[in-house]
Amino acid sequence: MPSEAERRGSRAPTLACLIFLLCGAPAFAQPEGQALEGKIVKRIDFVGLELFSKTAVLARLETQEGRPFSRKALESDMKKLAGHASVAVQGPPNQEEPKPLPPKVFSLIPSWRAVLDPSDDTVIITVNGLENRRVADLVFLGAVEFRRDDLLPLIRTRAGSPVDDFTLELDRQEILRHYREKGYHYCEVDFVKKTEATGDLIVFKIVEGPEVTIRNVEFRGAKSFPDGELLAEMPFTDTPGILSSQEYVLEQVKRDINQLERFYRGRGFLDAQVTLIDQVPTSDHEEVDLVILVDEGEVYIVKSITIDGLTLVDPAELQAEFRTNIGEAYEPAYDLAVDMSKIVDRLQEFGHSEAIVRDLSTFGRETNDVDVRLEVTEGHLIRVGEVIIVGNIETQDRVLRREIELYTGEPLNQRRLRRARSRIRSLGYWLPQRGVQVDTPEIPFQSFQIYRDAYVSLRDTNRLDVKDILVSVQEEDTGSLRFAAGIGSNSGVIGDITYTKTNFDPFDFPKGAGDILDAFTGGGQILVLSVQPGTVFSRWRAAWTNPRVFDSPYSVGAEFFQTIWRRRSWDEERFGYGFNTGRRIGEDLYASLQLRDELVDVSDIDNDAPQLVFDFEGENEVTSLTLNLRLNRLNDFLSPTGGYLLEASLEHAGLWGDIEFNKALVRGEYYFEVYENEKEELHVVRLKGTLGWASEFGDTRDIPVYERFYAGGAGTMRGFRFRHVGPFDNGDPIGGKAMWLASSEYQFPLFHEYFRGVTFIDTGTVAENWSSGGISDVRVSVGVGLRIVIPFLSTDRPLAIDFGFPLVKYGDDETQIISFSFGSR
Repeated sequence: MPSEAERRGSRAPTLACLIFLLCGAPAFAQPEGQALEGKIVKRIDFVGLELFSKTAVLARLETQEGRPFSRKALESDMKKLAGHASVAVQGPPNQEEPKPLPPKVFSLIPSWRAVLDPSDDTVIITVNGLENRRVADLVFLGAVEFRRDDLLPLIRTRAGSPVDDFTLELDRQEILRHYREKGYHYCEVDFVKKTEATGDLIVFKIVEGPEVTIRNVEFRGAKSFPDGELLAEMPFTDTPGILSSQEYVLEQVKRDINQLERFYRGRGFLDAQVTLIDQVPTSDHEEVDLVILVDEGEVYIVKSITIDGLTLVDPAELQAEFRTNIGEAYEPAYDLAVDMSKIVDRLQEFGHSEAIVRDLSTFGRETNDVDVRLEVTEGHLIRVGEVIIVGNIETQDRVLRREIELYTGEPLNQRRLRRARSRIRSLGYWLPQRGVQVDTPEIPFQSFQIYRDAYVSLRDTNRLDVKDILVSVQEEDTGSLRFAAGIGSNSGVIGDITYTKTNFDPFDFPKGAGDILDAFTGGGQILVLSVQPGTVFSRWRAAWTNPRVFDSPYSVGAEFFQTIWRRRSWDEERFGYGFNTGRRIGEDLYASLQLRDELVDVSDIDNDAPQLVFDFEGENEVTSLTLNLRLNRLNDFLSPTGGYLLEASLEHAGLWGDIEFNKALVRGEYYFEVYENEKEELHVVRLKGTLGWASEFGDTRDIPVYERFYAGGAGTMRGFRFRHVGPFDNGDPIGGKAMWLASSEYQFPLFHEYFRGVTFIDTGTVAENWSSGGISDVRVSVGVGLRIVIPFLSTDRPLAIDFGFPLVKYGDDETQIISFSFGSR
């Protein structure tokens, strides 16, 4: 037999329905009925309004005074006033405060009555309802990790707005989403309304729970790739590192699961499936272990390769350079994607800028074989129209025009255009113009800061096969007077007073007193005047360079200088001058010839200094001629992420003066991308190597201590003290005539473009000569570092701070954990 409570409960729905019908039922004065349809509404009266004005309510209605009456429209309006109409709701906010939803006017659908005014045959409507209550205040009860100011912008409800359960539920979900995205996986949020005299107090009850981080990720069934490589494809799921923790956000983990599945399919496992099968919390629920099941399936193998539609290049020639090979895995998102890009790049060099390559591969019905078929659409030949330069006031057009090397009427070579962007950017004459549309789809996010200054883009013309090249710049003051002081791990405490004019024109004389600051500008030449007093190293220098003599590929330069080094056991002073001339050969090769004439004075020698120092005590004149070759195929001159740089120099000393020797130096750098994260920031590997050889001849008995090779410190072998790798004599480093160095560095983003991290391995040695036993005394160091961009100093040359730890050292080698420098890549 049902209890009294059950009987009351069974009657409740019936009672609620009756109240709803009585309150919400419309009324027509009889006998008009349907005769009111289409008649003009004379007046609309609202009974029960206190907080809302009649004007504000009417603004939401389709039914209006002076318009024809429609029962259907009026019924829809009543639902709107009670918040029952469908309202478009915004998604999660993107750093912007969400817009409040239209508040409800009435708590329930109001009743209405329409009657005919016989005096003028018009309709009078009366709306009667219970007005919705207002929000007195908002309370976030239990919020500890986030303040009211953090949570309030997330929600739509505000003090003074009408109470609306639908909006409050959206607010509750938004607060919960915020907590979950910050790693509070067990957070719960609810809300209650408390009636007060001034309105309803809305209380969001928040049970935050612990912040949950990922402790471990276990892969089951993964056979083809190591766990580290799989985790690299899951940036939100990777286990925490030394400097950071990884919050557990389930939705982000699910996105990573999908990303890992795409990774497998991109590597040829087209049937792969990845599933999160378990989430195991620790006893305190502050950490969680994830178990991910990987069903790899079989890898698909390339059976044949066909390239259709390619006429400008021999398909066999391109296929010989492919990473994709018959009999190997079909990797549509990796090797094959690179091969398709090669085809596009080659066609763009011929001026076919709109070339497209499609993968139309077919798969075996019963086998995992793939017939790779690439369909090439070469598109129209695009030619260069005009080269338009705007925004340059002081800089002469020719200074920009000579860097482009694309001319009207010739095919638009995209590789040359990219090089032009980089060259113009590297001039350093320009202010960054935010908001300028730059045609740089191939530029990664990390490098956009660099390319945005270039302002080189393509502009459509009235011909489909012609594109104009638009160079838009905004000049900055290229003359700078710098006052600075600092400390370097190699050079000690040093001051710096330097005037640099990077867009110098010696013939641009001032036209008046007001033109003095803008004078001598616009010629694209470089003038440097510098004084740098220091405790260990001091220098003054005056240098001038014209990188394009008469806009030709030839360059000339001259410098005068004096440097003073205070070594541990002696002082070394150099005073001299130098002249150089060079020529760019093609797009990537540069050759130069440099003459130097120095007077070197070794003095204040301690009694226990090395004998080699005493052998060259006093003043000696060193004159030399150096041939330099540089092959630069980096994708960017200042912050490369791909390509290589090779440099070689051969120096012959003894044209006149006191010292005779020959010296050769070869160095190279190679960059390649290994990973691009969800923010399109790149992880890059840099490989660097250096070889050096020196030998005396004639009457010179040995190479002077100030002309030898040294290693140790920033730029050579981190973890070792400056110049303290190699031969020693009486505790002082004396350098060597043979040197080899090798370095591997992994660069990764930490915080936007301003902070990057590095890990490195440095190895190498310096020996008396290549035949001595010391050449096999290989030193090894490992470490980590930071690259910090300081915008008001330079966005191109970061501050480098490295922490090196020697693993292998010999003899008198001295270590130094911290090394730092300004201007390192």
